[in-house]
Amino acid sequence: MSAGPIARWRLNLLRLGYLILAVGQAAMTWPELLGPRAPGDLPWTLVQSQLAAIGVCAAIGVLRPLQMLPVMLVEVGWKAIWISTIAQPAWANGTMDAKTLGVLKDCLPIIPFMLLIPWDQVWRMLAPARADPA
Repeated sequence: MSAGPIARWRLNLLRLGYLILAVGQAAMTWPELLGPRAPGDLPWTLVQSQLAAIGVCAAIGVLRPLQMLPVMLVEVGWKAIWISTIAQPAWANGTMDAKTLGVLKDCLPIIPFMLLIPWDQVWRMLAPARADPA
């Protein structure tokens, strides 16, 4: 089953989302990656590198919004998972520290991106195809 047409306004909103994601990731990750680091920052640099790669893929999404939907799904997915498994329990237990709160503030802007994703299109593209009757 092929994905059907999508309205131009939805494509343009999706492109805007990719652009915001690409610029935001670039502004947050590249200066940190290219700047001085303390010894022992390997886990941190791995995360920053992965986030920078998502930003590069988001830049491609400006040009190819539907083909790069998996990138948007990864961005929305990891943040939703982190919020629901780390931030929400910390908030509910009263154990939210300043570092966790800072990451939460960085993750919350993903909520509007959830509205930009054409979920019907995602379903048509990723749903299992019907088996051939033969």
